[in-house]
Amino acid sequence: MKKIFVLRLSAIILFILSAAAVFSLLHTYTQTDKKQFAFTPTFGDTLGWEFYTVEDGVHKDLNINSVLEIKGTYYLSNTLTQEMEDGSYIFLILDGNNPVAVFLDGSLFYTNCPDSNLQFDNVKFDDIYSFSRGKETRCTLPSGFSGKKLTVATAHGEYPSLPAVKLSAQEIEAEDVMSGVSKETILAAGFAVMALVLLGVWLFAFLQGIRAPQYLLLIAAALLQMFHHLHAYEFISFSSTALDNPFTLFIPVFAVLLPLVWCLTQMKKKS
Repeated sequence: MKKIFVLRLSAIILFILSAAAVFSLLHTYTQTDKKQFAFTPTFGDTLGWEFYTVEDGVHKDLNINSVLEIKGTYYLSNTLTQEMEDGSYIFLILDGNNPVAVFLDGSLFYTNCPDSNLQFDNVKFDDIYSFSRGKETRCTLPSGFSGKKLTVATAHGEYPSLPAVKLSAQEIEAEDVMSGVSKETILAAGFAVMALVLLGVWLFAFLQGIRAPQYLLLIAAALLQMFHHLHAYEFISFSSTALDNPFTLFIPVFAVLLPLVWCLTQMKKKS
């Protein structure tokens, strides 16, 4: 009896270790080491940003703690480095909740409020400005930007907050999309293989005269999980398939309920 228990325990441990190894291997294909360059000032580290306002043509320096109290337009400036240019960080990404006007060495090269007064160091945003609330705004830095001073004119929106600034590159964004796609397609393929293996075992048992209809619930659950991840893939790839319908919202619910029903049937058989 003890020997049987040890064998069963060993088999369970071996299965867990094998599953962990497989998932660890596949997980490496859903990650990327390349990240966006965090250029957002914080209360703990301003990252070299200088804050100021301009009143009657006079610059008034601000500390980062007083920025949240500013009414109207304020400015933040920083010098772009050679490291940024060498890293191909050509995309400047800004918080889309606030109006912005971006200057490079005093020359305007991007704004999300084109109807405002956008004179350097005298920016006056309209009371009503158009921007995509909640969406990041982005522009492309010109070549040879290292050593130039980046100045962002902005104003607080509905809720005062520090401006969010990031730098990105084409390679980073491509790898980010690829890792997101891999995360869904690898899982979808895994559940598809699981469903096929379970179906093959069930059919073999059926031909041998073993009737176990409750295992069809596990097969259905694996297939539903596959459809769930394929549907998530659509949001990344913007593809349109038969899964693009309201019924797919219920897939995760049934994917969880079916194994629970299977467990209940097994418990009922043993009782």
